[in-house]
Amino acid sequence: MTLQGAVLLLLVLSLSSYDAAGRPLKPSITEEQCSTPGSCDAAPCSLYLAPSSIPDAGLGLFSGRNIPPQESVHEYLSFCEDEPEWVPLSDSAMWTDIFIPVWNRSRRPFASWMGYVWPASPGELWNDDDRFDGDEGLAFANGDVYLAEDGRRTEDGDGGEISPVSAFAFGLASLANSDPQLANIKRDTSLFDDLEQKENHKGLLYPDQTSSPEEEVMLNAPWDAGVGAFVPTYGNDFLTTKRVKEGTELLLNYGKKWHKRQRQQQTNKDESKAVGPRSLEWLAENGLCLFDKTLTSAPSRIPHAGRGAFAARAIQKGEILAVSPMLAVARDDLKVAYSNGDQVLLNYAFGHTKSSVLFVPMAPVVAYVNHSNKKANAAIRWPQAGSDTQKLFGDPNAEGGWLNLPPADVLKMSGKIALEYVALRDLREGEEIVIDYGEGWEQSWTAFARMHPYERPGYFRREAGVPDGFYPDAWLDLADAK
Repeated sequence: MTLQGAVLLLLVLSLSSYDAAGRPLKPSITEEQCSTPGSCDAAPCSLYLAPSSIPDAGLGLFSGRNIPPQESVHEYLSFCEDEPEWVPLSDSAMWTDIFIPVWNRSRRPFASWMGYVWPASPGELWNDDDRFDGDEGLAFANGDVYLAEDGRRTEDGDGGEISPVSAFAFGLASLANSDPQLANIKRDTSLFDDLEQKENHKGLLYPDQTSSPEEEVMLNAPWDAGVGAFVPTYGNDFLTTKRVKEGTELLLNYGKKWHKRQRQQQTNKDESKAVGPRSLEWLAENGLCLFDKTLTSAPSRIPHAGRGAFAARAIQKGEILAVSPMLAVARDDLKVAYSNGDQVLLNYAFGHTKSSVLFVPMAPVVAYVNHSNKKANAAIRWPQAGSDTQKLFGDPNAEGGWLNLPPADVLKMSGKIALEYVALRDLREGEEIVIDYGEGWEQSWTAFARMHPYERPGYFRREAGVPDGFYPDAWLDLADAK
């Protein structure tokens, strides 16, 4: 359902619109800033990634707009044109993040990415008898209300019980820092009351290419190969709990249990406070834009692909479409205990079949980018010299850069590694963004889709392949390719 692996190309840039690093030339920021959906011309970037206002918290998310209390964060980050008062969620221009259920049948922790998993209940993913070296992270959070089907079917074909699950979530949920006193956003579960969300749990809707664009068809197991290959849980929105001024860091509250463990592990007990809002000029100079109305999400026109990422405006060849921090995951940590399967998160990862290291994009929208081996119009690349990405994350080729580290050290760098998505040609507004997942992925999917439904070994699972030479030789630590 998403993720990538593509051709690595250096592109000719239009210097009238882009600088030498492929960055759009930033328009000057005026005093008039967006404070309501529909008036966003003055704020070219609505979401920044920059050094956190909380000491020792790494990078954080900052709002580029003023948001009143009890309002949808995604709505204020997304809308730059008036829309009707109500449109079906699947057709809305407002992108929301997806979350991926995490199945953990043996309570075995997954060390490399456990710090990014929201537990269904406090400490659910942690067992005192299963000690390991690593950061327990969100496993000690208070628990969050992520709801998904339990996978069972009734005799009339309806879905199973909707119940809390442990989950990994893209976007705000994986990138926002936490402060119990200064928290200003919380999850909004009201979107899960949307009828189409409930219908999606029964089989996943996608536009029917054989009929009018308005009509949709269902994906039904076991006949449709795409069932289970992507998740339908895309309504992951957040509400502001107080007024958020432009330049303010967006902060969650991971919960009492998580913060208690953090205090126990702190070596510096000095209770320093977060700084106030940053100016937009400071964020543009010291951070990078994570969302600026370049991409949005909508139902994909590709059968079995779920939702896709689309150009929200005209885009020129060579333009950076998006930048994403990456979650570094050990391949073995995506195995579902006591089964032969893999977590569905594998389908959202980049990797090499000869490497134990996988990367999952964490930025908004990019998880929706689908595959095309013949019509790819975008590609991934490591940060380029002189880019905002390299300014924030460092040179991957430098001494101590992640391309010169062994796999064991790379797996400790979640959130400190980034990819750039770049346009391979001019793109029209509304055009779906697709990259090439690689020949191996294409062969695996074609063979799986051609199988008789009862011969398929469970759901389709395969990471998107990276281009040749993308991984350094030191990362190719597995003897046999799949």
